[in-house]
Amino acid sequence: MAWNQPGNNGQDRDPWGSSKPGGNSEGNGNKGGRDQGPPDLDDIFRKLSKKLGGLGGGKGTGSGGGSSSQGPRPHIGGRVVTIAAAAIVIIWAASGFYTIKEAERGVVTRFGKFSHLVEPGLNWKPTFIDEVTPVNVEAVRELAASGVMLTSDENVVRVEMNVQYRVTDPQRYLFSVTSADDSLRQATDSALRGVIGKYTMDRILTEGRTVIRSDTQRELEETIRPYNMGITLLDVNFQAARPPEEVKAAFDRCYRGA
Repeated sequence: MAWNQPGNNGQDRDPWGSSKPGGNSEGNGNKGGRDQGPPDLDDIFRKLSKKLGGLGGGKGTGSGGGSSSQGPRPHIGGRVVTIAAAAIVIIWAASGFYTIKEAERGVVTRFGKFSHLVEPGLNWKPTFIDEVTPVNVEAVRELAASGVMLTSDENVVRVEMNVQYRVTDPQRYLFSVTSADDSLRQATDSALRGVIGKYTMDRILTEGRTVIRSDTQRELEETIRPYNMGITLLDVNFQAARPPEEVKAAFDRCYRGA
């Protein structure tokens, strides 16, 4: 029968099969099974909104009258990233502290180029940007030179010399030449050979030591001056001069016979 035709003992029904108001009390009292009213659309929308809010990270909190409100859930992932970034920055900043000793000066390079000098004490540098090379400016350094060299009378003699020097300009010491120590060693060898070549073997082995020492120091200073290597010569010591082992016995016989 049609939905609006009388039925159920004369009671009219609505489109959902429920009795219209105004029917007998028995019909109104029967609310089970098929006689239930239409679904509550407000309740359906409310439940659907709650489910969608849960998927979106919100959390419903109930309040009076059965209503609920949506509140933002804390973003745990974003908080972890923030804490990790802060920890990295703290570690990076702490790694930049360093100490320069009293006898040293720090040569700071920024991206490989000289930036400035730092004094003794606690200092800070941006890690991965600046590099610091400590240079001792008070220590007396020593360099030994030796070799078999030719004299003016075409004899060979083995000589040994010790050079003492100090770094006075850390920047020039590191950057004027590739290696100031190696350059000084080569200059010492060259100066010593030049001086030995001016004297006879007899003079070198006897009374010529003082002259050879002073001549070698003067020649060495003139050689290294144009390079401005940031070092100062303190002393040049002429330690030993003797014939090579291969001819030492013959030289001793000649020397005694003379």
